[in-house]
Amino acid sequence: MNGFNAIKYVGGLREAGVPEKQAEVHLRILHDVIESNLATKRDIEELKTKLKRDIEELKTELKRDIEELRTELKRDIEELRTELKRDIQEVRRDMKELEQRMTIKLGGLIVVTIGIIVALSNINII
Repeated sequence: MNGFNAIKYVGGLREAGVPEKQAEVHLRILHDVIESNLATKRDIEELKTKLKRDIEELKTELKRDIEELRTELKRDIEELRTELKRDIQEVRRDMKELEQRMTIKLGGLIVVTIGIIVALSNINII
């Protein structure tokens, strides 16, 4: 019982008229209560050391988890870039194909229009 003066406690009880045997029983009971219910400086230091160790372990785990997330994110971003490039190429290819089809249709319309104009001019309507 660090910090507790047992001799002074028993002496105080004896001065108050408590018989020595009773004073010793009081001391044992008080000692048991203190030992079982109160944290000592050593208990607190051990707990403090354990908490520091636990905090360091958590920091290490967090750093590892963050690094894993970073790696996953980089991989996901790279996959998205690849998909976007592929999608952009598909859209460009589709637009070029559409442009070619529209050019052909427009050319056909122009030919038909010219044919109609020529036909009409031969009939002297124009």
